[in-house]
Amino acid sequence: MASLRESLIRVASDIPELRSVLLPQLKKCAAAIEVKKEGRRYYLLGNTFPYKDDLRGFGANWDPQRRAWWISSMKWKKYEKDVTSLLGLSGDKQPDKDLILSDSVTALFRGDDVFLSGDTYAIKDDLKRHKFRWDGQKRMWFLPRGMWPRVEKTIREMVVPRKPEPKRTPGAASEKQINYAMRMIQRLGDWGWHDSDWGQDGSRSPTRKELEGWKAKDVSELISSLKDEF
Repeated sequence: MASLRESLIRVASDIPELRSVLLPQLKKCAAAIEVKKEGRRYYLLGNTFPYKDDLRGFGANWDPQRRAWWISSMKWKKYEKDVTSLLGLSGDKQPDKDLILSDSVTALFRGDDVFLSGDTYAIKDDLKRHKFRWDGQKRMWFLPRGMWPRVEKTIREMVVPRKPEPKRTPGAASEKQINYAMRMIQRLGDWGWHDSDWGQDGSRSPTRKELEGWKAKDVSELISSLKDEF
């Protein structure tokens, strides 16, 4: 009976149409996950199938005779907090209210899963790498609620709007040109050049802020003239 229940849970987990109807009922019937220490091994007993890939990442091994994952005592000391959080055994209170992660993305806590509502298209590949799956019916990315504490900080950083690139005046010098010119000016300074060496009229070497206001052709001419001094 247990193996049949586990098989049904696997099918329901992969079919979005069954998740909202069948999966909650199956999970109510499923045995709770528990940790049992035997010698130098910590066995994870119960339905751990949804977390198998993550458990492998924590160094867990599969025992075919016991049909359960186990972790060595050494690795358990290192990953205990992560594993118990993943399996929902840590006792940490999960937020009951939805979390606003940015102006365009909100984390929705629905049953055993966390859904990301909003504009997530730009980060879809990153979400896949963090074990999120796509719910075609809800049209949202989701992952098991027990895994949320491990990825929350990373997801928050992903959805923070990036600062737009500063707009430059058409024909203005590029960042690469300015950096190159400033390196040459710095080198001449290291060689003992002073402001008086820039011209008999008392002109001085341009500052970076000044160069940012120059046109590209003027910076190019400056670079050409500086090259003659090397």
